[in-house]
Amino acid sequence: EKIWWVQSEFLRAALRYALKHNRADLLALFDQTLTFVRAEFLDTEHGGWTSRPKSECATRACPDAQADVGYHIGAMHMEVLALSGALDPKH
Repeated sequence: EKIWWVQSEFLRAALRYALKHNRADLLALFDQTLTFVRAEFLDTEHGGWTSRPKSECATRACPDAQADVGYHIGAMHMEVLALSGALDPKH
């Protein structure tokens, strides 16, 4: 089962290792996972992330609720900001 928080943690780790540890081989996996997340977890109508993959919800009932994105997705976004230089590394 694909779980939303695992996808966000993978994106975070893959980008960090690709950029900080010269692991360009991880960029293809990052891009593949980001494409999957955009297609399956991002709620383009209301914003945020869905708690279950859209394809899973097309075949069975899913809760009509956003994922509780506090730590995992917040940490992923902070990592991207830090890696891009947009965030002061001291904070």
